[in-house]
Amino acid sequence: MYCAPARWTLATGMHDGRLGGWKVVQVGKKRDQFQLYNILKDNEERDELSAQYPERLESLKAILLSQIDSDRPDL
Repeated sequence: MYCAPARWTLATGMHDGRLGGWKVVQVGKKRDQFQLYNILKDNEERDELSAQYPERLESLKAILLSQIDSDRPDL
């Protein structure tokens, strides 16, 4: 399954990644704060869902962190 490449937003200092209708966001520069959104149902990202879907958060977080740590300069 395709996962959109991790992105870095300089203005906010956050990485994010998307898989299907889900988006995971690394908050700040530490690797201990993440947010999860269902962007198909909530494209304005008002409902943070990490508490309701901890397993989905963990799997998306692992993908995001592997992309961030990748040696590829385009990620």
